[in-house]
Amino acid sequence: DHEPIGRVAVNISAMQRNTQYTLKYNLFKSSNVTDRTPQGAITIRLRIEMVDEKAALLYALKPRPKIHVNVEREKTFKVVRYTCFGEYDGEDKFDLAVVKSYVNEIFEYKRLLSYSIGDAVRSLMFWRGQVEVAGVMLPLHSFIFYMMGTTLVERPYLAPSFFILSIGWLMMATSRVRAQHPSPWNRPPSFYHYLSILRTGQSGIAFDRINSKEGLEEATAYDEAWRKRLERDAKTAMKKAELQQELNDIGDENIHTEVQGVLSISLMQRLGRYQGYVGMVCRFLRKIKLVLTWEESILSFWITAVCLVVGLGSLLLPWAFILTWTGRIVMWGFFGPHMKVVDLFLHNKSSDRDWKKVLANFKQKFQLARLRREEAVKLKAVKSLRFGKYITQIPAMNLARHYDRPLPESSARLSRKAADVDLDKASRLPGQQLYGAMIPRPRRALERNKDVWEKEKERLDLMGNRMRLLQNVYPDDDGHHNYHKWRREEPKNSGYELIRCLSDQDEGSEYALVHRERRGSMIEEAEEVNMALVPYQCREMVQFEDTRGKKRNLPAVFMVINKSSDENVLTAKFHRQGGGGGKEEEGEEEGIEIIAWGRLNGSAENDSDDSGGAVEPSLHKLSRLYRQTETTFVAFYRP
Repeated sequence: DHEPIGRVAVNISAMQRNTQYTLKYNLFKSSNVTDRTPQGAITIRLRIEMVDEKAALLYALKPRPKIHVNVEREKTFKVVRYTCFGEYDGEDKFDLAVVKSYVNEIFEYKRLLSYSIGDAVRSLMFWRGQVEVAGVMLPLHSFIFYMMGTTLVERPYLAPSFFILSIGWLMMATSRVRAQHPSPWNRPPSFYHYLSILRTGQSGIAFDRINSKEGLEEATAYDEAWRKRLERDAKTAMKKAELQQELNDIGDENIHTEVQGVLSISLMQRLGRYQGYVGMVCRFLRKIKLVLTWEESILSFWITAVCLVVGLGSLLLPWAFILTWTGRIVMWGFFGPHMKVVDLFLHNKSSDRDWKKVLANFKQKFQLARLRREEAVKLKAVKSLRFGKYITQIPAMNLARHYDRPLPESSARLSRKAADVDLDKASRLPGQQLYGAMIPRPRRALERNKDVWEKEKERLDLMGNRMRLLQNVYPDDDGHHNYHKWRREEPKNSGYELIRCLSDQDEGSEYALVHRERRGSMIEEAEEVNMALVPYQCREMVQFEDTRGKKRNLPAVFMVINKSSDENVLTAKFHRQGGGGGKEEEGEEEGIEIIAWGRLNGSAENDSDDSGGAVEPSLHKLSRLYRQTETTFVAFYRP
C-alpha cells in the first residue's frame, strides 16, 4: 500500500487566463482538523486557457453534476480517497480528534463573526477609511450606509428593497476587503472581473507579473498583527474564566456528595451519530463562508449580481400598497372569526380521502425514487464494467476548514504568445462521465448520434400521425355497437392485414391489403402485388356498403406497392375513382420509403359474411369479435 505524505487543494478560479503560474504549496494530511503541521512542500506549474469564458460563467448557473472516478485496484482507490478528503474522510465512525475539531470550528466561526460585526460597526460609525481610491482610504461604505439609513427612516416601506440591496452591498464589501490584502495570492477575482466577461465575453488582465516574495513583508506584518490580536483576546478571555471559576469556588454552597460519572457504552455508540450531525452544521457554515469570502468567486458573483438587480428593480414597486394589502388579506382572510366555520368544515371532512391522496402522492414519489435508483444501479454497473469497481465521488466544492494558499516563493507571468500545442488537435484522454438514459455513453458519442436520434424521432412522429389519420377515417355514427363505443376512448391498434384475393392467376403471388375494420376497399386484380396500402393522399370519397348494410363514404384511393428485394424503397401504382363522374385515373410513383415492417395484434369485426365475394371464404384472416389472437402484418411507410 502507498503511504500518503500530504495533500493540497488548488483553487483555479482565482487564476488569470494566459498566465503561467509556478506555485509552491505546503502539504498537510488534512484540511479539517484544528492543528495541522506541514509535511513537506510541492511545486506545480499551471496555465489556464478557456475557449469561451462567458459560457463557463453561465454554466455556473446550472446544478453541479456528480463526478465519479472509477479505479480497478483497491490501493489506487485509497489514494484517490486520500487525495479528495485527506486523512479524515468520513463521519460514520467516532473520532475524538474530528469531534474536537468540529466544536473548535464552530466556536471559531462565532469568534470571527463577533470580530467582523464589531469592526464593521466601528468602521461605519466613525467613518474610517474603507475603500482605497488613488492611494487614499475613503469612508465610502459609511456614506452608503448613511444614505440608505436616512432614506429608510423616512420611507420604511422600502425595507424589502433595501434588505435585498444590503446583501449585494455586503458581498461587494467582503470582496473589497480581501482585494486589499497585501499578499497577491489572497486576492480573489473582483465583481467587475466577471462583469467584464458578461459584457465582452473575455476577462481583463489584472497583472502582467507576480514576482517571487512579492508583498511578503506587508503580508507578514498583516498576519502577525491579526495573530497578536487573537492571542491577546484569548488571554483576556482565559483570565476572565479563571477569575469566574475562583468566584464560583468561593461561593459554592453545594454540600452533597458528588458521584463519579461513568461513560456508558450506549453513549459511545451515539457519539458517532452526533459527530455526523455536528459535521453537517460545520459543512453548512463552510458553504456560507465560501460565498462570503469569495472562495467560490463565480457563485459569489451571481449572488451579488442577482441581489443588486432585484433590489434596484424592486425600488420601482409600490411597496406601500403591496405591504398594506398583503397585511389586510392575511389578517382578514386567515385570522378572522370565519375561520371557526372553516375549521368545522375541515374537521368534518372525511379523512379517508386525505389518506388516499397521501398514499397516491407517496406512490408517485416511490415510483420516481425507484426509477432514480434503477438508473443509479445501472450506471454503477456500466462504469464498474468499463473503468473499475472502486468508485469515489469527487466533491463539487472545496468544503474545507482551511484553504491552501500559495507560498510567497510562488510566481506568475503573463504569456502573450499562443500555446505551443493546438488544443483542438491535441490528443485527449477520454473521461469517465457517461450520458444517456437507457444506454450510458460518453458525451461525444451522444452528440455524434444526436442527428440519428432526431431523424428516428421524426420517423416515429410521422408514423404516429399516420396512425391517427387512419383512426379518424371512420365516421362517428350510431352504427357502431357498444363494443366500439367502449373502445372509442381507448387507444386503437391501426394497421392492415394481408389476405388472398380471388383471381384466375396464380394465387400465390396475389395479395390485397385490407384494413381490419373496413370493407369494400379491396383490390380484385393485382399482378405481382406484395403489399397494398390504403389510403394514400386521399381527397375523394366513394360510397361503400359494409357487411351490416351500412353505407359509408371512404377514400377512393388504392395503392399497389411492389417491394424491392434489395432495399426498402417501393414503387407505388395507384388507381383512383372519381366520386360522382366515374372517372378513373392510373399512375405510378417511386421513392416510397418503408419505415418498418412488423406484425400487429388486435381484434377486428366479424367478416365471415362476405357477400361481395372479393375474398375466398376459406382464406379469411380477420378475427371474430372480442378475439385478439390474430396477428396482422403491418408496413409503416411514408412518401
